[in-house]
Parts: sequence; C-alpha cells; structure tokens
Amino acid sequence: MNIRLKSKILEQGLSQLQVARDAGVSDSYLSKVVNGWVDPPNNIKTRLASVVGCTVKEIFPVGKETVE
Repeated sequence: MNIRLKSKILEQGLSQLQVARDAGVSDSYLSKVVNGWVDPPNNIKTRLASVVGCTVKEIFPVGKETVE
C-alpha cells in the first residue's frame, strides 16, 4: 500500500475519485496505485503529485515505502 499517497489524499480532504479525475486516470487505476498493485509511469506520478499538492518524491520515494 502506498501510505504516503493515501495520507496526502486524506490531508487534502479529497476523495480518491476526485484525485483520479483531476489526474486524468480512472478511479480503479488510482485504487491499484494506492494499494500498491501498480507502479505508475512518471507522467502519472507527476500528475498525482500535483493534484495532492506535493512532489513526486514525497509520495513515490526511491526506496518505495510500502506496507503489505
């Protein structure tokens, strides 16, 4: 699970559906990203970071902090 992305979505008071729409991805795709099933390409990482108001490195760290 991408806890950093999930936390940023909650901190901004957004729903996953809002984030998905604003980032130009489907809500099911965003769910897969948040759950750690998909590692999105850099252009989608950039759009997601922009929507939740942070940098790509904040939500997709190089070491990939995830929780099983």
